[in-house]
Amino acid sequence: MPDDGVPELRLGLPQWRGGGQGDNRGRRQDLPVRAEAAGPEKGGGGGRLRGGRRRRPGPGPRARAERELALRDARLRGLADSAGAGVALTDLEGRFTFVNRALCELAGCEEGELIGRNFADFLHPDDLGPLMGLFLRGHDEPEAPAQVEFRVARKDGTFRHCFSAPTALMLDGEVTGFAAIVLDVTDRKLAEEELRRSEARFAKIFSSNPAAMAITRLDDGRLTDVNGAWQRLTGFSQVEAVGRTPVELDIWADPAERERMVADVRERGSWRGEVSFRDRTGRSLNLLMSAELIELGGERFLATMAQDMTDIKLAEEALRSSERRFRLLAENAGDMIYRVRLLPRLAVEYVSPSALAITGYSPEEYYAEPVLGFGLIPFEGHPEHEGAAWARDLASGPRTMRWQRKDGGTVWLELLNHPVLNAAGRLVAIEGVARNVTERKRAEDALRESEEKFRDLAEQSPNMIFINCRGKVVYANRRCVELMGYKRDEFYAPDFDFWTLAAPECRKLVAEKYGAHLSGREVAPYECAFTAKAGSRIDAILSTKIINYGGERALLGTITDITERKGIERALRDSEDRYRRLFESAPQGIVTLDLEGTVMDVNLAALKMMNLRREEVVGRHLAEISGAAADLPALAGQLARFLQGEAFERLEVRIPAPQGDVWQEVFPAIVEKDGEPQGIQIMMRDITASKLADESIRASLREKEVLLKEIHHRVKNNLQIIHSLLNMQARKVRDGRVIEALRESQNRVRTMALIHERLYRSTDLSEIDMREYIGRLAGELHRTYSPASGKVELVLDLEDVKLGIDKAIPCGFIVNELVSNSLKHAFAGRAGGELLLSLSRDSGGAVRLGVRDDGPGLPEGLDFRRTESLGLQLVCALVDQLQGTIERAPGAGTSFVVSFRPDLEEA
Repeated sequence: MPDDGVPELRLGLPQWRGGGQGDNRGRRQDLPVRAEAAGPEKGGGGGRLRGGRRRRPGPGPRARAERELALRDARLRGLADSAGAGVALTDLEGRFTFVNRALCELAGCEEGELIGRNFADFLHPDDLGPLMGLFLRGHDEPEAPAQVEFRVARKDGTFRHCFSAPTALMLDGEVTGFAAIVLDVTDRKLAEEELRRSEARFAKIFSSNPAAMAITRLDDGRLTDVNGAWQRLTGFSQVEAVGRTPVELDIWADPAERERMVADVRERGSWRGEVSFRDRTGRSLNLLMSAELIELGGERFLATMAQDMTDIKLAEEALRSSERRFRLLAENAGDMIYRVRLLPRLAVEYVSPSALAITGYSPEEYYAEPVLGFGLIPFEGHPEHEGAAWARDLASGPRTMRWQRKDGGTVWLELLNHPVLNAAGRLVAIEGVARNVTERKRAEDALRESEEKFRDLAEQSPNMIFINCRGKVVYANRRCVELMGYKRDEFYAPDFDFWTLAAPECRKLVAEKYGAHLSGREVAPYECAFTAKAGSRIDAILSTKIINYGGERALLGTITDITERKGIERALRDSEDRYRRLFESAPQGIVTLDLEGTVMDVNLAALKMMNLRREEVVGRHLAEISGAAADLPALAGQLARFLQGEAFERLEVRIPAPQGDVWQEVFPAIVEKDGEPQGIQIMMRDITASKLADESIRASLREKEVLLKEIHHRVKNNLQIIHSLLNMQARKVRDGRVIEALRESQNRVRTMALIHERLYRSTDLSEIDMREYIGRLAGELHRTYSPASGKVELVLDLEDVKLGIDKAIPCGFIVNELVSNSLKHAFAGRAGGELLLSLSRDSGGAVRLGVRDDGPGLPEGLDFRRTESLGLQLVCALVDQLQGTIERAPGAGTSFVVSFRPDLEEA
């Protein structure tokens, strides 16, 4: 208790930090914020209370005062906790001394987490500066009104918008702290922000919309706002239009049309259609207009949007024209253009006609079978239609894939696909172009194969092969390693200079040739020398060529080791000397000609054969050598054709001589050098003795041929006599069976006689013309067995077939038996019929003989190979003799086909 006896009461209210509400700024009317002391202040001066303590006049027990104070504190806390807003008290430093439950919920903290903490710890960084300024001003101007909006940082990291009007707590004229009621205005702020964004969007859409938009009051029809597009369309400015009606502006061609539109909007709330307008100049406009009934500030308005149909029609026509151009381009393009829809169902929406040429399937087949179009899309692990990774892969560039054509063939297609996504980002369609790159693929494969072959050949080559690019060896084959003694790693080392391998005396030459390559000139192979790693010298021929290697110019070199060849050349010269000696001493005549037919050399034997001197032959054309051989001009012509590639026919040359003609047989051979023909060397062999023997044999053959023809003639005459005797005998016999047997014997004798007649009349005694022979034989049989020849038609289908006499005689007998059998039995009792006789040779060389009639045929079940008929028995025996086959062909009538090979020996 102070010395003056006034009890000191402790104010139970915590010091407030926040603001208030409304015009009262949160100040509580029932709570004093400033108190005057009844007595002097302890320590002197004015009776003011300090440190939150004050004295009350009059005596009283201390304990009672403290109970009353605690009771008041409890009522105050209950009131604060029941408030819907946050309540807070702070000290002069801004530290919380009191917070209610609502403020704790607002901050997302417990009371213990707030008490003693500075309010600045719970502010958004952007709001810290303004609120601290207001806090400091409260120290200096406690009576100044203050309202503030700020954001509270919650414990979970989120922010809440708040409003407060903080009030200073005064005691004896001094600020002791601050009190504030904090309202959560987050929902209001979000609503206001959304409203502002909505209004901004509407204003932006309204002002920037390319369509003409206008807002008209529904009650009086006056315009309240128009956008720029409306002004450009009608020609009226906003100042001229707002406040006036469309009728006053005279922009409706038919005002009654507007009245109908307004009536429809009043009834249904919206309207859409085409209307006729006119602009300020009177120009007619066809517009597509839509109208909506809207409400602004409790008042109804008509919102209209119009678009000039002229531009739309022009755009539509341009679109149709573009589509026509696209279709014309697509349908005449060599590439295949397509669109495949994936969602909601698989369908091929377009395929250009070139699909038929490329894949073998027509567009109609793609439309009917959408799975064909699905094959144009590479999946590569992205089976879901909505897969973003798949869409990115499709758009990443062209792909090459193998496609099986409808006809079973294979083509390579280069696919350039473009993914089509919907608003949700799902892949709904694929548009693409497929190009037939089969030829390019084959070329690439051929190039790759060629490179592989080059490497294989280079590695197997007996020559050294290297590639030098930018002065460095980028490839050296196995032979380089073997002959030069360097490993491949040494060749490929950055500091390895291949040209230093050239022998010192050859380096200048090598440098000059390389410079010629760089200037674009061709360089022929040339001789030079190289030094191996071991120091040995290698004589070589270097062939070089500029090639493209990895997009750069490089030198491809081939080094042929000719060290051994040098020795061979020396040996060759020795061999040529030996050849000359053999050439001159050869017993056969040898003549060497150049490509023009001029004699370059001739040996002694040939000079003796031609009975000429060397100077009369060497240097002259073969056709100009007179007096040597009567057939030399013909030989010159045949040798010229021989040089052109024709086969050389055997040629005999006659050389006149005093003791009689000498015959030489000529054998030519082409003389080549480096694979190119240089001339012809003729070797002549004396065949005079064999020519004389040949002439003797020919004379003997001519005599024998005359004799043989005479024999055939006499055999034919004898057979004709036998035929006549049988005919005479048949006239005396009355038994029909005997007559028939004699007649068959006559025909068989006649068949043999025809063979001998063909032989002695023919210039070739070794072969019979079967077409002529069988035709004549069949004709005679037809006349013999068909007196009324018009009744049975004989049809001959005979090819040109020639047979030796050993094959012709059995074949003739077979024809005689089969034809006579048909003529006797197939047409008995009939008015007529047809008999077909055919002869041909198949691709294998076999001869096919056919006899077919249209008669009743053989009895059913008859085995013609085991019949008692002498004729069929004879036919089967003759077929066996020919080592052939006989078959009875199915069908009406009787048909036999005999087949045999004429080159087989008879059994």
